[in-house]
Amino acid sequence: MVKIECSGIMFGLAALVFAGCSAKVGPQSGAVEQATEISRLRGEVARLEIELEDVQSDAEGTELANPSFDRSDLQSLPIPRTLLTARGSVVRSEGGTGTLRWRIRSQDSRSRFVQITGPATVDVIAIDVDGGAIDLGHWSIDRTDWRNGLREGLMGTAYAVDLPIEVALPEGAQNVLARLTLEDPRLEKPLQLESEIPILAAKSDKEARP
Repeated sequence: MVKIECSGIMFGLAALVFAGCSAKVGPQSGAVEQATEISRLRGEVARLEIELEDVQSDAEGTELANPSFDRSDLQSLPIPRTLLTARGSVVRSEGGTGTLRWRIRSQDSRSRFVQITGPATVDVIAIDVDGGAIDLGHWSIDRTDWRNGLREGLMGTAYAVDLPIEVALPEGAQNVLARLTLEDPRLEKPLQLESEIPILAAKSDKEARP
């Protein structure tokens, strides 16, 4: 962030100095207006020089406080870096099918929650008793629906993903395997999360089993 601000200020300084130097006061018409404009530009240059000094001072203070700080290290910025499966994630079995209740927490490099824009895709499979993979569904979540899933509660801040599983769950399966691919314009490539989510059988299902 420091580099971007410094570069922007330096560009502004260069443009203003160039404009100031190219404006010449002469006997031609509008000389008074040109002189006023030059005076304004000089004041703007002085203001930008002060801002540049402030930015450089802040950067030096950060480096003194943290000797390992690297200006090129973007990990210190509030950008989503990892995805975690939050508490409360479960598949609720409902008569052979179910509902995926997945809670996703997006964090920066300091393990702080940070919002992420979406869109997202979700793929879910289960493993049957023979070891075969059963495709339970593929879903696309647009940016609006992803943003509307933001939840804050006793379990912390996370995104709620609630999806209906219309394919029959394999008999005896205790978990499903879910994969989330999540995009954000700040990232060079999407973030991915793969997680085992437990199946919580309904009482009627439990009673039906021997």
